[in-house]
Amino acid sequence: MYNRALQGYEKAWGPEHTSTLGTVNNLGLLYYNQGRLKEAEEIVKTYPPALNTRENLADLLHGIGKTNEASKLWTQAAEGVQLVYGSTSEKRRRISIKLKESEDQVSVIINS
Repeated sequence: MYNRALQGYEKAWGPEHTSTLGTVNNLGLLYYNQGRLKEAEEIVKTYPPALNTRENLADLLHGIGKTNEASKLWTQAAEGVQLVYGSTSEKRRRISIKLKESEDQVSVIINS
């Protein structure tokens, strides 16, 4: 039922609409509650708009100085992007650059 709803929302409003994202979340929770953990993880980790949100939140956290939290989200986004788009995608490369720059900044702070 949620799969059909998801398809309908994507068609009607697009993949980034809040109703569509809410359905992805609900589908993930349904799979989780049914013990279908791998499917729950897959849908939540690999839904492209959710990956975009994860990356954007990481950008925000980095901007306000929460580097460790940002790094965790960039890592999660990079893993999902790699699954969806492949390891050589431009999106994967961009997130990897952000992650590396963040790690370099932390290293400079620690070594100061």
